[in-house]
Amino acid sequence: MSAPSAATSPFTNGLVSENNKSAVVGELNDPFEFDTRPRYTNAFLPLTEYTTYEKFKVILFTVTLIAPLRILIIVFLLCIGVGLAEIAALGLPPIDDAMELQPPINSRWRRFIVFLMRIGMRWIMFLAGFYWVHVEGSYDQRARIIISTHHSIWDTIYLMVYTGCCEAAKADLFKVPMMGSFLRSLNAMPIDRRCPEARSAAKRNMRARALDPKYPPMIVFPTATCNNGRQLSAFKEGAFDCGVPIQPVGLEYPARHYDVFALKNMAWVFYWTCCQFVNFHTVRFLPVITPSDSEIEKPSLYARNVRTVMCDSLSRDPVPYVFEDELLRIVCRDNFMRVHQHRIMMKQVYEEFGISMHYVDHWVKLLHSLDADGDGLLSIEDVQKTLSLSSGTSETEALKRVWSVLKIDESADPQLEEIPPPYNEPFRGGSWYDTLSGGVPPVPSRPLDEIPKELLAVHDIVPAFVVIFSREEDAVERRRSGLQRLFRAAFGIAAEDFTTDELRGQLREKLQEYIPNIFTPSQRHSVGSETSGRRKN
Repeated sequence: MSAPSAATSPFTNGLVSENNKSAVVGELNDPFEFDTRPRYTNAFLPLTEYTTYEKFKVILFTVTLIAPLRILIIVFLLCIGVGLAEIAALGLPPIDDAMELQPPINSRWRRFIVFLMRIGMRWIMFLAGFYWVHVEGSYDQRARIIISTHHSIWDTIYLMVYTGCCEAAKADLFKVPMMGSFLRSLNAMPIDRRCPEARSAAKRNMRARALDPKYPPMIVFPTATCNNGRQLSAFKEGAFDCGVPIQPVGLEYPARHYDVFALKNMAWVFYWTCCQFVNFHTVRFLPVITPSDSEIEKPSLYARNVRTVMCDSLSRDPVPYVFEDELLRIVCRDNFMRVHQHRIMMKQVYEEFGISMHYVDHWVKLLHSLDADGDGLLSIEDVQKTLSLSSGTSETEALKRVWSVLKIDESADPQLEEIPPPYNEPFRGGSWYDTLSGGVPPVPSRPLDEIPKELLAVHDIVPAFVVIFSREEDAVERRRSGLQRLFRAAFGIAAEDFTTDELRGQLREKLQEYIPNIFTPSQRHSVGSETSGRRKN
């Protein structure tokens, strides 16, 4: 099928008439039929709010210099720890190739220095208000890999103190002054994920370390990002590829007012923690799990079964989100764009459509660049102003029709998040510690973030980009009706005689005429990188 005939403007190329009925689109609820989840299943939101009481404590601990003094002493201890790490790393070979298995550290004097560093870590926690850490169960030395929940910057510290475990870290961190010495002295494992060979080497090295008792046990956070204390997102399979026994651990931070969940930046979480009268911390060791033959053959099954055990034992709600959903939240936050995360599931984006987070990150930044008034939503006026489109033209009328196609009807969504029991009540394990601390807070019921009907959010627009640019033919073919609606709105002509590839090709060309770099991301996505956009006033 040939392309539509030439016309005067990119958006209305082939437009028969502004009143052409074939271009009028109605009754569109979700044109591209992406998976959605109940609104309560968002593991990346904290369980408590920054209330007036919390603000009072921050002011009190700041004015009285208690928090600054705590931080000053902690920094002093960190400097001592760095010095000890430098001594412990003396004579250790540099890590030139992260793909090679690094030798274990067996020297008694090095181990003694690491022991002193672990004591310093416990003092740091004490100074931050963790006077007593409640431990249920115990570490089983048969488990060479510890699978832990992940909530905050404080998670690793006590596990290192209690078990002597180490972590895996990016290979580049081993080359950072002081940080590299600290990681090498703890016998941490360098990981380079930039190529398939390096990822395979990481799995191979992790298994070799797990089978060799000369190495310290390794702690792994399979969610790869922080969750709140009542929900558990999907697991990455890396640690389960080893096929060795693991010990699950549940970390909890019981509280009535302050949830240490790392929603904010780490510096703020650290300071806020130092502004508490007391911080509670519970470590629950679960029994060691030995994989069956079928779980060894299929690591995804092993990971899923371990997650089920942890959710049942720790009263966690298993949610369908993955690490990339947290990346989506971060890039939307950093670019001041609004999104309903239950409307766009990143696991579906990369598994069904083959679109990586790298592209979604790029698209969110482009949408931010179109947001002329900086309210986090796109209006037709925003696009007109940014792309210099004249009002009252056929071009603008076509844009309005496209708008009506993309807007998802969310009228059926509940006004409040529906929290099922027992997650709507605090979790208390029954110990005196849980009674004193108040237990882990319930999942709060938050009001719906209402988005006006005439405005589009990230979750309205990105699914269209995903379908238009995906190379997964089967997934795209299942969304043909959505492509037809979008095509009719943009071009004003019937879409039935075009193949799916032709529909996508024409839509791609039009998008690229307006935004030439829409499919040429400039650099790889990284969580810590600064976004290119800035908020407009």
